[in-house]
Amino acid sequence: MKHLTLTTLLCLCATLLLAQTEDGYYHGSTERAFLDMVPEFELAFPVGEFAADIDRNVLVGKGIGVYYRFARQPVDVGVRFTGFTYDKMRRRYRDTIDNFPAVQKTKHKIWLLQGVVRFEPPLNTSTILFMEGAAGWRRFYSKSFSRERNLIDLTTDEDSQLLDRFDRVTHNSDWGAAISTSVGAKFILEQTWKTALEIKLCYHWGVSGDFMIRNDLEEIQDDPFENLEERHAPLTMFSLKIGLSFLGYSGA
Repeated sequence: MKHLTLTTLLCLCATLLLAQTEDGYYHGSTERAFLDMVPEFELAFPVGEFAADIDRNVLVGKGIGVYYRFARQPVDVGVRFTGFTYDKMRRRYRDTIDNFPAVQKTKHKIWLLQGVVRFEPPLNTSTILFMEGAAGWRRFYSKSFSRERNLIDLTTDEDSQLLDRFDRVTHNSDWGAAISTSVGAKFILEQTWKTALEIKLCYHWGVSGDFMIRNDLEEIQDDPFENLEERHAPLTMFSLKIGLSFLGYSGA
């Protein structure tokens, strides 16, 4: 996979050097959008020591990227946030003081917050090829909280912001540096609304840090920390990202 990624990057660089066409997003246009906003869905595949310690084959994440596009250069700069929830625990109980029904949830997350530089070969086609480099921070994060179950029944959503959280506990919060590389393509969906489908292959690496996973206890304990154990490993994973690109033009 590493050799495939390197080969793809070299091909994109060669294309950039050979391309001599106008820098237009659409075929036959010299106008270049100044803003690109991309909500994303991501499937990540841990590898190496990280895969062994996190004990997950696939992580599901979602995020958003916002990029400024230079008018006369095939370069975008921006920021991107991605969040993965790699495990959850849920326990129903009755509050010992007021005796009301409640639910306790424990979540384990990975955050990536990075600055991004994107290079786009100025090809005069409706499909845009690009490569990215990103650097910033990763966070391993585990927390527990409770909510009243009667209110949950009314809203039908345990994560609704209408529900007050109590008994909040942060079990782990580990920040560290992280870098990412990716190659991808945009496929035009609708020219009137300036939208495109974006597909990327990525590699993420972050410095070693502490994170929580569920231990071997089958029963969920009253104290959620008793169901957890700490692991230590660098963040290493490949991923596939699918996003919907919304482009902003100065004349819009």
